[in-house]
Amino acid sequence: MINSAISAFCQAIPRIISRWGWLSCLILLSSGGMMSPAMAAEEVVLTYGILQAAFPVEDFRTLAETGEPPSSIAFYLDLAGIEPATAQNTLLSPVALSPQFLNALGTEQGDQLLVRLIDVVHTSSGEGSVPALRSAILQAASADQQITLLELMEYYPNTQMFINGTNLTDLMQDLSEVQGLVEGS
Repeated sequence: MINSAISAFCQAIPRIISRWGWLSCLILLSSGGMMSPAMAAEEVVLTYGILQAAFPVEDFRTLAETGEPPSSIAFYLDLAGIEPATAQNTLLSPVALSPQFLNALGTEQGDQLLVRLIDVVHTSSGEGSVPALRSAILQAASADQQITLLELMEYYPNTQMFINGTNLTDLMQDLSEVQGLVEGS
């Protein structure tokens, strides 16, 4: 049952990437927290090597609600050639998670998966990243067994959510290989 849930998650990765895109997948993998949105992260910090940029979660919420990117995000969207409507859709598009996958997050195998994911998404110190990631996914999916990127940011329990772009690239390659193995069997 647990292996089938993890297998189902691996099979869903290409769908998540195609629906949410690289940035979304990056933030999806970074989330955590059994808290209400009022106690959410204040910033998402993206790092790539020595480069780092912080974005207020409130600015993502504004973009999602209005379709208009605040200046902190607008520059980077323009630089990346991403239309605000595409970014808005990315923040609000739901991804369904099976009950089997959600149950597997509380097991040893679920912890192994989460440990791999915290190479990409973590707290500023790295401590507490597995419980944060687990609880964010569970909290975001608790009402309807689906999550949105914005919900994951809103439930992150620390003031900052760090996303390592270098490790994300490596993880995406690994997941692509696992997807090929799962589809081939």
